[in-house]
Amino acid sequence: MKFYTNLNQLLLFLICSTFYSCKSDESIENEAEKSPPVFQMTDVGPETVPLIEKEVERIVKEMNDYEVKGPITVKHVDGLAEMTLYNLAGVSVVIKTQKAQTEQWFFLYNRRVIYLRELIYQDDSLTENKFYYSNTSMINATQKEAKNQSELSKATSSKFRKGFKKDYRLDVREVNFLVIGFLYGDL
Repeated sequence: MKFYTNLNQLLLFLICSTFYSCKSDESIENEAEKSPPVFQMTDVGPETVPLIEKEVERIVKEMNDYEVKGPITVKHVDGLAEMTLYNLAGVSVVIKTQKAQTEQWFFLYNRRVIYLRELIYQDDSLTENKFYYSNTSMINATQKEAKNQSELSKATSSKFRKGFKKDYRLDVREVNFLVIGFLYGDL
């Protein structure tokens, strides 16, 4: 009796796996189209900016499920800042820093910064700077200015205006070294 039960289970398994393997290629392609795009940092250049934006959008949607650590005080470029980590399965995905009137959001992919969103609050205005990075360089930088947060979404982006002094945000290596300092302290 036990032999027939095992044989029936084996036959059921074979029948089910046969039907599954007969799934049409069109059905498999439709499933692939529905899945989120796979982000690859091998794509570098202006065409990568929309991919980075989609990856950041996906991360922002999932952030409520991330483990949050902090805030803790860390050494920043020109003073101290409060840092909060957003981790997924023990890996840091987003780092938020806040100091004086500046808030920065570092979005990481494979522990490297791919995107930096910076908000600078002033008495009568708000400036948003966005920096997009590849593994080796900064790809693009934009800037928006508005009177407040609600008007920021309506403002149009312009090319980031560089200052006179050396700006660490324009160099992906310096940005990544800063993030390493946040995560592991001064090495």
